[in-house]
Amino acid sequence: MGKFHDSDPSRVWRFGCKPPRPGADVARLIEHQYWLAHRYYNDLVAMSRQKLQETKILTRKYSPQLARLEDKERKLKDDIEAIREKISERNAGTQKRTGTPQERKQIANLKKKQKMLYKAIKERRHALWGEAPPKDPNKSKRKKDDPIRIVRIGGNPDFLLGMEELENKFLNQKKHMRANNGIFWGTYLKVEAAWEQACKDSAKYQAAPDFRHWTGNGVLAVQLQDPGITVDEAVCTSRSATMGESLSSSTSLAGSIGIWTRICRPMPASSGPSWSAGVTAPTTRTIPSTCRITVTISI
Repeated sequence: MGKFHDSDPSRVWRFGCKPPRPGADVARLIEHQYWLAHRYYNDLVAMSRQKLQETKILTRKYSPQLARLEDKERKLKDDIEAIREKISERNAGTQKRTGTPQERKQIANLKKKQKMLYKAIKERRHALWGEAPPKDPNKSKRKKDDPIRIVRIGGNPDFLLGMEELENKFLNQKKHMRANNGIFWGTYLKVEAAWEQACKDSAKYQAAPDFRHWTGNGVLAVQLQDPGITVDEAVCTSRSATMGESLSSSTSLAGSIGIWTRICRPMPASSGPSWSAGVTAPTTRTIPSTCRITVTISI
């Protein structure tokens, strides 16, 4: 038993799948959705990189000293990494530790300088950004696509206003990209989740995520929320074929998961209209197809 939503327990099934059912239109649809999802992810990455550059420009405008300190800190980090890589290359060739006392001392001195820079950077960032206000327990949580408001105590008001405008500019750009990417609802949620995680991982290094190469593989996802559709009906029965005759909307695509893949095993028994399901059906060129079904139990 897992958690699909904050308040609802869920069950997860994973099935092996046969290749997609024969049909040129279906094969073309799958390939095209993979390509659109891949392109959407890289468009989001390009947007992240542009946002990072504009944030740096804004920071340099209102706090040039902070920008210089961050540049020095990055250079120190690169210098430390260069020494370590040199030692690692020697270690690999001799199969033993080859770091000299001089190199270890050099790394220690660079780390000492880095620690002093961290303190100065922290002070400058505080002067620029200020402090977060105390949390208000009665305040409603901001929805994902609501306009962004930056509220801080102290900080540079012109900088904060510029950052608020920047955040909303890229939020609107993301909404426009989402509305025009040609991807069905469930799939673009998966793409955005992967992009958001990549942004979090790269933020540790004050960088933007990397682009992905096109391999021909991908993931198709749908979420079944119609109370009148059970998991078995959506995947295995004639109703899915009826709903799958038109593949022009996410609703019909959700009902046509059985057209994409032929499930090798029977679906889990449904408990009726109180269940919703998130279905992911990857059908790749290089690895076997699988179907992951998450069924949320509404209590």
